[in-house]
Amino acid sequence: MFNWSKYLDLASELAVTDGASPLAEASWRTSVSRAYYAAYCVTVEWMESMFIPKNADEHMGEHERWYTSLELRSDDACDLVDALRALKAERVAADYKSHESITASTATEACEEARGILQDLSFLS
Repeated sequence: MFNWSKYLDLASELAVTDGASPLAEASWRTSVSRAYYAAYCVTVEWMESMFIPKNADEHMGEHERWYTSLELRSDDACDLVDALRALKAERVAADYKSHESITASTATEACEEARGILQDLSFLS
């Protein structure tokens, strides 16, 4: 079984790509994306292990269905979901918005945010 936290390891490596590299911005964009998916996928696996079902509302997107289920647990869970949503917004910018600049700093911050989400998740258990 794949360990989703390995995405965060990859994201961290990509975040420190030299700015002189012709692949710098692509690396930083990929870093932001992988940081989000590390946090999201580890969270979903944790929810499944805790037998927390995703919201059944099929009018919501897949990620939002998981988020709304987790928010029902506690205020701390709401804070974690807020952090996931913010990181997802950064991921959307990195993956789809070519006019928005993604820098090494952006990538590093996304990795730090993902690490924080994973750390906070351990406190919800």
